[in-house]
Amino acid sequence: MGQSGPAPAQFEHQEALCGAGVLFLLPALNVIKMICYRAESAVASLVAHHLNRADEEKRMLVKQIIQNNADLIPDYERNTLTVVLHSLSAPRFNHAVGQITQLLNETETVFPGTDLRLIFKTTALSNCEG
Repeated sequence: MGQSGPAPAQFEHQEALCGAGVLFLLPALNVIKMICYRAESAVASLVAHHLNRADEEKRMLVKQIIQNNADLIPDYERNTLTVVLHSLSAPRFNHAVGQITQLLNETETVFPGTDLRLIFKTTALSNCEG
């Protein structure tokens, strides 16, 4: 004969813990969503300057960049981390991303927790110097 399951007291304790976990996670998830939205908005405002139909396309382009493939290439001798963005669905998007990669490279941002400087490139540009 098998066991009939956890005793009611154990089950109530487990439910209470799950409820507390959910209550803790909801504000954290909202904060993460807000940070992501603000980051998306910041990138959208940067790419808008390089699109003719910015109002209609800027958020779509940012989402395409996020969902697209990229290669991460660390070079520990030169202390760089190269991010190679793959080609997007339209030449105008590739052009906009190429312009943004130049802007990002000028910031000489260091990847958090390392001494690796980020370098952005795109495969859509013939010389890959995005």
